[in-house]
Amino acid sequence: MTTRTGETYAEVAHEAIFRRWDKLREWIAAEREFLAWRNSLEAARRAWQSTPDSSKNDALLMGFGLGQAQQRLAKRAGDIPEADRQFILRSGRVARVRQMRLQALFGILLAAIIAGVAGWWNQAWLKERVYVWRNVHVLTAAQEKALKPGDPPFKECTDCPEMIFIPVGSFTMGSPEGEGDTDGHPQHNVTIARPFAVSEFELTFAEWDACWAQGGCPRASDSGFGRGQRPGINVNWDEAKGYVAWLSRITGKPYRLLSEAEYEYAARGGAQTVYPRR
Repeated sequence: MTTRTGETYAEVAHEAIFRRWDKLREWIAAEREFLAWRNSLEAARRAWQSTPDSSKNDALLMGFGLGQAQQRLAKRAGDIPEADRQFILRSGRVARVRQMRLQALFGILLAAIIAGVAGWWNQAWLKERVYVWRNVHVLTAAQEKALKPGDPPFKECTDCPEMIFIPVGSFTMGSPEGEGDTDGHPQHNVTIARPFAVSEFELTFAEWDACWAQGGCPRASDSGFGRGQRPGINVNWDEAKGYVAWLSRITGKPYRLLSEAEYEYAARGGAQTVYPRR
């Protein structure tokens, strides 16, 4: 286009605007919507501020409103006033705490359901697990490693026998010719290569009855002598193996019966007399 003075120019500005009009209109609409949302956010924040402290958490953003606010905070934090930004952040923190509590409650309910089903299917197993939770307190690996001769006895559950530490060592097993039981002939040297722990005293009826109460052992007769702290009697080899298997199961430790050599080594306590010390 040429003016009266002879200058030539092209009018392109208005054509570019027309070509971009749809996008401009979308931007204006989006901006109008954002401003309207920001006003509603401010109103929500002011309502929250005026809410009594006991009910403040209930006046925070939740659900869809919180999700929308968090998205806009991530994209346009600079266009949101500081007070409103903090309002969104606090709403998010409280929502996370609520979610964790809900998940914990769901976990407890699920555990209760599972426990109920387990108890229905296997009451003996559930009873034993409760017993373990209440009564078992095993030594850690570090505590086991620190054990030494002369330490006080220890036990790994309320009803377990008291155990004492036996170190490695060698001894002459059996009795000299003409002394003791002939089953102990001939004498021979034995080396105990690994330390172990052994019950300090004979198993009592109280300890055996704890296994019986949990379904791990049969009922043993006391033949009228009484129970409690009296030594257990009327128990055969297989039943004794069942008892140590129960100890292993509830403690997770490898309990077993002593070998003949281990028993004599522990009972002698370093002595070489005809009869053991105890």
